Amino acid sequence: MPVDEFREILSSYQKALVFQIEADCGSLDRAPGERLSKRVEDRITEPDESMKKLHLLVNALETMAFKRGFHLATGLIGGQCMLCPECILPGSGEACRHPFEARPSMEAMGIDVVRTCEKVGLKISLSSKEPVRWTGLVLLD
Repeated sequence: MPVDEFREILSSYQKALVFQIEADCGSLDRAPGERLSKRVEDRITEPDESMKKLHLLVNALETMAFKRGFHLATGLIGGQCMLCPECILPGSGEACRHPFEARPSMEAMGIDVVRTCEKVGLKISLSSKEPVRWTGLVLLD
């Protein structure tokens, strides 16, 4: 959905759950000429288990919120969906392979993930020297 449309919808939410999980791989940033580790190379082409966990957690929290009366609970992930090794691209005419698990990224909806985490006291780790922290968000009406 367009960012302007999401911004309008976002105003109807009063609260949000922001959380992080730590990945077991480094980030994709590196100094010029620095080789990627095999683990990071695999991360580029294969779904990462930590991203699958992030999706599962977002879905679980969204479901719990719905059951507690937040009927418009909406989950988003930080970063791109990595449930599949290769995504079915929008406009291809094919349906998503995981329509009930996939969630849009916060960045794609115009949310500044770094600023959001800073506001709630969560550390962002995107350095290749530290484990990556993936961020999830569940909006509550």
